[in-house]
Amino acid sequence: MLRLEVNYIKAFRLAKGMTRVALADVMEIDRLTVWRWETGKTIPPWQALRRLAAVLHTTPLALFPTLNEPDEVIMNTKTLSAVCIAEE
Repeated sequence: MLRLEVNYIKAFRLAKGMTRVALADVMEIDRLTVWRWETGKTIPPWQALRRLAAVLHTTPLALFPTLNEPDEVIMNTKTLSAVCIAEE
């Protein structure tokens, strides 16, 4: 199971020289959402994760390195919803 707090969203964002506000603007989301993702409070839905990876010029696996199986189901404990990560 993916540990929600282990992600590199902030590191990739900072490496691109982006603020949370700038990333939120590009993603067309609230900056609080970016903060929640970076701190592991929530995880991006699959479509948002794919877009986030594209914006940061990386892959979803690079953002969440503890994800070791492409079909792993990630539980968002905050909302009790599941997101299925699958290779295309």
